[in-house]
Parts: sequence; structure tokens; C-alpha cells
Amino acid sequence: MTLDAPQSSPMDSLDPGFRIANRYEIQELIGEGGFGLVYKAFDLVIERPVAVKLLRPRGTSFDVATYEGILKRFWREAKTAGSVRNPNVVTIFDAGILGTQPYIVMEFLPGHDLKRELHGDDDHKDALGPIAPQRTLYLAAQALMGLDEVHQLGIVHKDLKPTNLFLIKAYSFHETLCILDFGMAALVEGSAERLTDAGQLAGTARYFAPEYIDQAELTATVDIYQMGLILYEMLTGKPVIDTPQVIECVRRHRDSDLRLDPLVLASPLGPVLLRALHRDPDQRFGSAREFADALLDVDPEEVPNFAQQSRTGRYRYIARQPDGSTALVAPEPLPLKARATPEPTPDPSKGLHKPERRSLKDRKGKHRHDDPESTEDAPPTPTRTSPLVFLQIAMAFLAGAALATIIAVLLR
Repeated sequence: MTLDAPQSSPMDSLDPGFRIANRYEIQELIGEGGFGLVYKAFDLVIERPVAVKLLRPRGTSFDVATYEGILKRFWREAKTAGSVRNPNVVTIFDAGILGTQPYIVMEFLPGHDLKRELHGDDDHKDALGPIAPQRTLYLAAQALMGLDEVHQLGIVHKDLKPTNLFLIKAYSFHETLCILDFGMAALVEGSAERLTDAGQLAGTARYFAPEYIDQAELTATVDIYQMGLILYEMLTGKPVIDTPQVIECVRRHRDSDLRLDPLVLASPLGPVLLRALHRDPDQRFGSAREFADALLDVDPEEVPNFAQQSRTGRYRYIARQPDGSTALVAPEPLPLKARATPEPTPDPSKGLHKPERRSLKDRKGKHRHDDPESTEDAPPTPTRTSPLVFLQIAMAFLAGAALATIIAVLLR
């Protein structure tokens, strides 16, 4: 497909109220990345909120070659990703061209990204930090299953990172981790064609895969490597490579200098992580689904829980606030009277200890004299006559009196 060269520079932003294709009314800017702006908009036809991603390249001249390359990537992404219907992958509704800029219309997802959950952002300074093992394994397996469906269509995301993973209905039984932003995606068509300029490494250096650094090799194993990095970050609250220097990030990925926590490596999750982060792509999991299955086989109780304590060292939990938001709460210590009495430690030499099951009578109250083994004297239990007994005596007396009267009448 050959298109005429653009006659103007890309738009800097869209004002609220602006309509795209006379259908999508812009409401506000909600995200910004190296390859585009994301707006919350309203679909006037279907009458629903949507997200509109307006492709806006940075750091390149907006010439004919660049324009055609961008549109080539855009149409591939829109056509293939638009066919995905998976709860863990953002759904694409529509695509088009606004002036000289392509745009994608996606479902609007209420929630927040994984980066905010782990590290906070400009508006939410108090990050929640590490995620408990049970929740980490469950959410990561979800995302991997969605990623596997995308891989089967020939798409490699290539830019998986916490900002591209979105938490929906967080802290509920319906919590979902959804994959966003296929703006960096490319189709795998045998030759693994690169859709960026020669020599340019697109993406985030902290999450580069070694083969992409060395040979620009783009296969599904790149995403598996990045998901391994994200999994570790979810569990510990710290990126595997935590340095702002791009050259140092590249070196450590190429040298497989990852420095994982020994506690994690010693747990059942250790071999799974090491396989996902193997220097050789051929030694990693054969598919994202295989990676997900391996995570679901891990017992979360045997994985170290870095989320048990907050920065102050106190146990913490997530609490729902009156306005519907969530907050990190450190519970106050219980008063002495409210603290439960610890159970006695069973003696292993006497076999398995089973707690004694008490009857309803015992739960209402047990006296010392009811215990046959007790040698202590106890006061007698006071008895109480039921009103029903008095009623029965009165009825018997009346019946006897009536019978005596009848007999006396018959004898006359």
C-alpha cells in the first residue's frame, strides 16, 4: 500500500469535544507513550465509553518513508489484534486515519496499570509494593494465556512491561490482568521483519531480551522473557534490572547478569523463572501457555511472600474505603482481652492431637461434679420445676374431681 506523503505535522493533542469520524467524541487525555497518545472518548453510535489511541511517532522526521512504515505497522496491528477476543487482551473495535495520523479505537478499561500497583505514579505516591504469591501466580498465568492466543495469530508484543499490563476489578474475585498497547507489535512472518528504523532498539531497556539486543530477533520467546522479568517484579516489588542507564541494562541482559533473590531461586518458582529467563531462547518455554501451566503447578505457600510486611515492617492488608477506593492499612494491635489464648502445643510422642469435640450441653456450661475424674467437691446444681408440671397436676386434679361427681350422681 502506497500513500501520499503527509502535508502537515502530526497533531500535538485533541481537545475535549473533538469528534473523530463524527462518531468518537474526545473527553480527556489518559495516557501518553513514545508511539502515541491515548484518549478517553465516547462512542456516539453505540453509546459507550472507548479508548482512542492516536499514533504519534517521536524522534523521527515525518517524511514519506517514515509515514509509510508507520502505516504499514499500524494496519498490521489493527487487522490482526482486532481479531483477538480474549479477556486478557484489550479488544479493538475500530481503526482509521485522522488527517495524516492513524488511530485505533479500543475498549475502555476501568482500573490501573501494573506499574502503579507496584511503584505508584505521579498521582499515587503510596505504591502497594510486592504482590502476594497466590495473586502473582494467578494474574501472571492469566496474562500468559491471553498472550498465547495472540502468539498463535503471529503477533509478538515485544514491549511487555508493567505499564502495558492493566489491572481490572483489582482486589476482587473477578480481578483480571489485561495486555495493552500493541503499538510496538510486529508480525512474525518467517523472517521476523523489523518495523523500526535500522539500528534502533524500540521498547524499554529494562525488559530487553538478549536475542533482540544482539540480532533483533523477534519471536514469541521475547515475550516469554519479558513476562519472566515482570513475574519477578510482581513478586518482589523490584525490577530485575533496576538502573536508569540503558547501556548497563543492555549489558546485563546480554551477559545474563540478572541477580535474582536466592529465596526465590530456592523455592519451587525458581526453576520456572530460570527457564523463562534463560539466555538461550531455545531453552525457554515453548509457548506462553506452557509457561502459564508451569506457574499454576507451583504451590504459592512454598514461595516467599515479600508482600507480608509493609515498609514499616508491620503486616498489612488492602481495605476498601467509603468512596470505593482502596488503601493500604496497617491493622492496630488487638487489646489484651481480645487476644485469643494460644492452643497448647501437642506432644508428638502421644500421636496426632485431635481437639475434643464438645456437645451442646458442654458448650452451655460444664461443672466440676460432671467430670467423673474430678475429686473436688462441688455445690449441688439447683433444680427448677417447669410450669408445665404444675399444669399437668392441676388437670389431673380436675379430672379426678369430675369423675367423683359423676360416680356420686349415678349412686343416687
